[in-house]
Amino acid sequence: AHAKWYEVRAYPQAQGLAVYFLDVTRRKHAQDNIGAEKNVLAQIAAGAALDQLLAQVCRETEARSAEGMVCSVLVLDDSGTSLRSGAAPSLSEAYNRAVDGVPVGPDHGSCGTAAYLREVVEVEDIRTDPRWARYRELAEAEGVRACSSRPIFSGKGQLLGTIAMYYRQPRLPGARDRELIELAANLAAIAIERRHADAALQAAAERLRATFSQAAIGIAIGELDGRFVEMNDRFVALLGYP
Repeated sequence: AHAKWYEVRAYPQAQGLAVYFLDVTRRKHAQDNIGAEKNVLAQIAAGAALDQLLAQVCRETEARSAEGMVCSVLVLDDSGTSLRSGAAPSLSEAYNRAVDGVPVGPDHGSCGTAAYLREVVEVEDIRTDPRWARYRELAEAEGVRACSSRPIFSGKGQLLGTIAMYYRQPRLPGARDRELIELAANLAAIAIERRHADAALQAAAERLRATFSQAAIGIAIGELDGRFVEMNDRFVALLGYP
C-alpha cells in the first residue's frame, strides 16, 4: 500500500457534523517535487561539483520514494561507448567501482541496455532476466533484486547518461517512483549540461589565452581611458619596456 494524503473538512449540521475527505496526494507530490527542484537548482547556482549535484539528485529522489528505491546515476563518457559512475550514495563503493565503465550495449544490465536502446528498461527480477547475466553475481552481493533504468537526454536529445531505480526485492516501480525518476532525470540533465557548458567555456578560454600569449604580432587589452591592462610578449618587445 502507498501513502495517501487527505484534506479533512468538517461542517456543523443540525444533527451533528458533516465531514469531507479530499484526496490531495497529487498536490502533495507536486509540492514535494518543487522542493526537490529548488534544492538541486540552488546547488547548481552555487557552482557545486557535478558529483555533488548528482548525489543530491539521488538523495532527494530516495527521500520522496515510499517504495524503498535506491537511486543511481551513470554519465556517458566522452567516447559515447561506456557509462561512468556519477553518483549512487546508497550503494556500496565496491558496487559503484564495479559498474564504473559499463559498456553501452544490449544485455549490459538495465543501464547499459537503456543507453543502447535509448528507452526505459525495467527489470523486475535480476536473478532471472538475461540482460543481467554478466552482472548477476555483483547484484546478488549488493543485495539488489530489481533495477529499472531511464536514459538521460539533453534538451537537444543527446544522450547524457542513465538514471536507475534499484530495489531490494523483485518488483517493478510504481507510478510515484516513475514520476520521481522522470523529475530526477531532468534535474540530472541540467547538472550534466551545465558541466559540459563550463568545460567548453574553460577550453575556449584556454585556447584564447594560448593565442594571445603566443601570437607573432603584438596584442594588448586596454581600458577606454588608454591604460593597458594586459599585453603579450610580442607587444612588450615592440614597446621596449618590461
